[in-house]
Amino acid sequence: MQKLKKGKRRAASLAAVALAMVMGTSLVASTPFASADERSESSLTKYYTDFNSMEEAKTAAEDLTREIVAEGASLLKNKDNALPMNGSEWVSVFGVRSDNLIGASDSAGAWSDSSSGSDETVADALEHAGFKVNPTLKNFYSLDNSEIGREVTDFSGQVDSSTKLYNDAAFIVLSREGGEGSDASRVTDQTVGEDDEHKALYTDDEGNTYKHYLMLTDEEQELIDYVTSRFNKVIILTNTSNAMEIEELENNPKISAILHIGRPGVGGLKGMTDILTGLSPSGGLVDEWMSDFTTDPTWYNFGSNNQTGDATVGDGSGSNAYRREDGVLVGSAEDTGATKYDDEGYHGVDYEEGVYLGYKYYETVYTEIALGNLSYDVASDTLTENATSKGQTDESLNAAEAWWEKYVLYPFGYGLNYTTFSFNAGGIYTDEGCNTALASENLAQLFSSSYNSQTGDKTPAEIEKIYVPVTVTNTGDVAGKKTVQAYVSAPYTKGGIKSMPTSLLPTLSPYLRRARSF
Repeated sequence: MQKLKKGKRRAASLAAVALAMVMGTSLVASTPFASADERSESSLTKYYTDFNSMEEAKTAAEDLTREIVAEGASLLKNKDNALPMNGSEWVSVFGVRSDNLIGASDSAGAWSDSSSGSDETVADALEHAGFKVNPTLKNFYSLDNSEIGREVTDFSGQVDSSTKLYNDAAFIVLSREGGEGSDASRVTDQTVGEDDEHKALYTDDEGNTYKHYLMLTDEEQELIDYVTSRFNKVIILTNTSNAMEIEELENNPKISAILHIGRPGVGGLKGMTDILTGLSPSGGLVDEWMSDFTTDPTWYNFGSNNQTGDATVGDGSGSNAYRREDGVLVGSAEDTGATKYDDEGYHGVDYEEGVYLGYKYYETVYTEIALGNLSYDVASDTLTENATSKGQTDESLNAAEAWWEKYVLYPFGYGLNYTTFSFNAGGIYTDEGCNTALASENLAQLFSSSYNSQTGDKTPAEIEKIYVPVTVTNTGDVAGKKTVQAYVSAPYTKGGIKSMPTSLLPTLSPYLRRARSF
């Protein structure tokens, strides 16, 4: 616990340092690196840091980033306990962005010229951890300026031969960009095969169906085939803030492990190698990872809607795009009357999915099927709404489970460990000390509140908070940590007020008790 508090202090100090740099000399002149002797209660208007130099602050930031990745990276697959490794293996690192990771620079470029990439490479981090890394392959990628996803497999004979020596394991780095002002493309220039099972990928007038950006590219699939044909142990590193469609990797028996490192920041790759060499990962996904993004309600109203085929004049821009009277897209390259935004121009997006976002949508559909409000036919893979609820049956529960298993690859909060844990909730209480148990009768009355919109009178609920003490026991042989996830099931009625049948509680009781220190 003390370690966590120290981390928070470091983060606060670094944030203030970055703010000082942005604001200029007026704040810097107040001596952000003042010594302890200069501090006094009378100097409350000044900011004091725990560091004596910028170099100290940056080192502390990297240490914190290492800790965050070590505890936050999510292990998604670990076939036959492929991880951890002993750290002395002879390995080869593949991936066009393995030497220029997404989000591996400092915060927003405060100390460098770029925030999209970094000089810190996966190969360097592995070398520093003790691995023997293929130098021929490392040099190859240092000269490869291909775009993300445009992997190369026509290696020279020298590169190909080097993989036979550095053959204990292979790492493949899969990177993706995307964020504010740079939406992931829903329609790329690559098509899918006839056996593709996606529900609603964009299909043009000639019948060609196109991949979206968060699917594996053709070149990535070729690289994976190349690597898995030459290595017995293959580890995938996903370097992205976005969930990706990687069901084929989960189901591929030749892929040994998948570690999601997100955007690791400067110093974060040390946390990655900590996990690879024995530190039990404790991170859980903060998003639902689906097998088919086109089944999600957000797919049908996102960006310019070109992914839905709802286009005008065949230019690929959806009907929600803003246009001039002459039809020119506002904010596009052809528009001379507004600042260019991106290739899609300006457009409006209605958040029609409402509260049913991410795991809340998938849990809700599961509940609708289980309660008999929806019917799911496994053979035809279709959902239909029932005129009247059929009620919960074994058949409806099995159908709900089949639907969820098909479309949810990794659920919200998912993450594997090198050890195992047991959880024991010690009841539900109405006080912080967990002395007064929640009554089992009249619950609706205890939690009911009211508000009179005409008079403004409010009647709060008799009970506004509940407390659940949880005993977490490490039942394995390896030290580790595990996040406690607590969910609440709210009343759910078809056609009633919008609600989710399952929601993550926003806070946890500080009185989480551990049966063993780990």
